[in-house]
Amino acid sequence: KKLRDETPKEALTQRGVPEKAGSEDGMGRYPEIGAVVAHCNPFTLGHRYLVEEALKQCDYLHLFVLSDNRGAFSAQERYEMVKRGIEGLEKVILHETSGYLISAATFPTYFFKDRIQGELANCRLDLELFGAYIAPWLQITSRFVGTEPCCRVTRAYNEEMKRILPGYGISVTEMERKTKNNTPISASEVRRSIAKGDFRRVKAVVPERVYQYLMENAGDKYAKD
Repeated sequence: KKLRDETPKEALTQRGVPEKAGSEDGMGRYPEIGAVVAHCNPFTLGHRYLVEEALKQCDYLHLFVLSDNRGAFSAQERYEMVKRGIEGLEKVILHETSGYLISAATFPTYFFKDRIQGELANCRLDLELFGAYIAPWLQITSRFVGTEPCCRVTRAYNEEMKRILPGYGISVTEMERKTKNNTPISASEVRRSIAKGDFRRVKAVVPERVYQYLMENAGDKYAKD
């Protein structure tokens, strides 16, 4: 079935979006539930920092890892690296996204952003699906993103997010990206370092467990940007 033929609940549960994260506590208070949506291609210390800072502002955090298989790492590989990268962080609920968050169907521009110069992100559908269906079903009231100093498409997406999601009762918090030697940590830079065989540089900007995974699996297949 197509999305328009499914009820919101049916669409989300059939496509892998999980049950609600929490319920009312003994004090009559519902938990604050946030969300981070990320490609994690691969998972870096910048992603870890964003998750850690988001957890300071909510009780539970849904971390959605994009399921698209285009790029240097498959969805399965990225998911495994994220699992390793968030070890020790409690109250993080990790999910794959299927086709309902930043996918070829909802936001195709995202996956060609390296080739696009100045094109605005065509992301309204993606954000409206999140605001109208996914966030209410999971009781998400806040979404966290990192600043984007390099990519115009992602930067435009963040701006649209700040414009659209508050209309659904979802606050958007944009955090300064973590830096290393005064340079923002970037997954694309990690991929370029892998392609060059500069693993000392890679080790400096990814969690140790992610670095171990890369050492176990890196090869010619990762030499593409």
